[in-house]
Parts: sequence; C-alpha cells; structure tokens
Amino acid sequence: MRNVEYITKERNDMSITIVAILIAQEGCESKLNDLCINVIEPTLKEEGSLNYHLYIDQDNPKRFTFIEEWKSKEDLEKHLSTSYIQDLFFHLKDLIESSEIIHLSKIK
Repeated sequence: MRNVEYITKERNDMSITIVAILIAQEGCESKLNDLCINVIEPTLKEEGSLNYHLYIDQDNPKRFTFIEEWKSKEDLEKHLSTSYIQDLFFHLKDLIESSEIIHLSKIK
C-alpha cells in the first residue's frame, strides 16, 4: 500500500485512535467503498475494538476516512494482522491514489 506506515507510541493509560484517510483512484470509488465496508463487521467483533467507523467526504466522494479506537497497541497490532485487513491492504494498492494514517492520543 502506498504511503502507509503504522507507527504507534505505547500509551498504557489510554486508548489509541487511528484516522486512516484513503483517496480513491478515479472510477474506483464503488470498489473501494465495498472493500472497506466488508471489514467493519468483523473488526467490531475483535477484542480491543472500541470504535470503528467509515466516513465519506461530502465534498469529495473519492475521500474515505476510517476513524478507529483501540484499547491497546497490542489490540491494534492483532487487528492489522487479521486475514481480512491483510486482504484489504493487498487490494488497496490498485484502488487508491494515496493514503494518510494519523495516530492520535487523547490529551485529556
């Protein structure tokens, strides 16, 4: 997957929030939408998954955004190694122009 790097700072006292922004290639919006929707249900069943939502930009239908919250770094790492997420990563390379992954921690 282009331009994607997962680096997480360990915070034992707080959850980890990830914002993953995917920009679809022209004409690939529907395929990307379907691919992303397919990982939501199994992800929400994972241990440590606190929130996992997919959004589309109202002003740019090529921009998809996952906002996810994980109980711990270990739970996020387990998620990233699941077969359905690995399959998502494999197919993304043909469907996206770019991506950005943002790791957030609550300040207060």
